[in-house]
Amino acid sequence: DDLSGFRPYKELVNTLLHELSHNEHGPHLDAFWTLFATLKVSYLRVHLSLERKGSLVGGVSTAMLADLQGDAMDIDGALEAELAGDANNGALKLEERAAAGRVYTAHMNARRMGMGANAAAAASESALSPA
Repeated sequence: DDLSGFRPYKELVNTLLHELSHNEHGPHLDAFWTLFATLKVSYLRVHLSLERKGSLVGGVSTAMLADLQGDAMDIDGALEAELAGDANNGALKLEERAAAGRVYTAHMNARRMGMGANAAAAASESALSPA
């Protein structure tokens, strides 16, 4: 970490969503990553909606301010990239990385079946529910 200044906005938001997920689920297991994915999708959907409406802040789009130009347009791709990174994060324990990988896989499978990001998050949650 570069401690000489603030983290970029995009990293701050990811950290905020991560910590909000910890408020509900302590360990980085399936329920944690599912909630994180749901929060991330909601966040990106807000920016996509603002982008489509042409909302500006100081003459600049909110997606540009948040460094989300591509992410807001490809919510599934942005979420998958985030979860794939977490599944390969060496700072996490093996079972935590595996949990991120399972949520990533559930999201990918839902996407292949033609579901949108909300349906994919629901598929991730149903995959975690006991039968």
